[in-house]
Amino acid sequence: MKIAVYKDTFAARRGADVAVQFLVDGLRARGHDVVAVTDEDPDVQGRISGCDVCIAAGTNEMLALTDGGRNRPPVKTILQFHTHPLYPFRHWLRRWRRCRAIRRAIALADAVQVLLPSHEGVLRRKVGYAGKVYVIGNASRFGTCAASSDDGQTIIYPAALNDDKRQALLIDSFARVAGDFPGWRVVLYGTGKASYEAKLRARVAAAGLGDRVAFAGYCDDLTAAYSSCSFVAFPSANEGFPLTVVDAAAFRKPVIGLAETPAVAEIIADGETGMLCGSTVAAYADGLARLMRDAEVRRRLGDAARRQFASAYSREAFLDRWEAALRDVCGDDGLRFKAP
Repeated sequence: MKIAVYKDTFAARRGADVAVQFLVDGLRARGHDVVAVTDEDPDVQGRISGCDVCIAAGTNEMLALTDGGRNRPPVKTILQFHTHPLYPFRHWLRRWRRCRAIRRAIALADAVQVLLPSHEGVLRRKVGYAGKVYVIGNASRFGTCAASSDDGQTIIYPAALNDDKRQALLIDSFARVAGDFPGWRVVLYGTGKASYEAKLRARVAAAGLGDRVAFAGYCDDLTAAYSSCSFVAFPSANEGFPLTVVDAAAFRKPVIGLAETPAVAEIIADGETGMLCGSTVAAYADGLARLMRDAEVRRRLGDAARRQFASAYSREAFLDRWEAALRDVCGDDGLRFKAP
């Protein structure tokens, strides 16, 4: 049986691109016939029609498959959410026609996959979806990594450079405590609009941190960065599923996030598997200082995060859940799975 995975593009290097490619590669490694379909294909509907089931990697893809919510997809379809379920409706006042079409398109999915348990309730109560829902969080790309140290006095933040990720909050908070920790530095991994990066660089310069905050750009493989850092800053304000938190746990590294970001607060147990702080400069600076000051706290939080996340968000657990969902949607006799 063939599984189509339809995504607009895999080339943008966004978190969703990485997650969907990880799913495609994982299903293929287990022996499944997976057809990756993008908007560059001249006949998207035709390629999907030749498969037995389709995974639509977002609401834009679901809109395309259903002609704006007017027709059923050509095959049984599971819709993926890489964000909070209400995120596609954030501009409903000025884009109400599109939001109405999204709601219709979602209703035509045979099943929906969401990232966190709380998302299922939101999908049902706020969006009105009544079909099957599978809660499948993204898996760490790194597995459980033994090689790890805490010698560099380095804080890393892997994220696209934009307002939602709040790099400015990290820079301002670090500036507040940098004088007390002269050996420490921050490395930002990610890219964004040149104008936004220029503003961040100006902020660094104004704080006198030119040699202590580095812009490393996009990095395909963050193994070395996670392995050698002391901890991970993650002051993101908008997340569907904070994969960075899970990736850091694979390296026994704690993450300091924002208590007001629901997805982050749902995964990190404050003071147990990481740290949650307020979104003011003073509050986040206090959290940074605590982790910078105390290696034992970093070790305790990192070890607990690894124990909790290693099995829950492993590659094998992730693929097991997806296979179970595909089997359920297609029926036990409709999709024969091969042994890995």
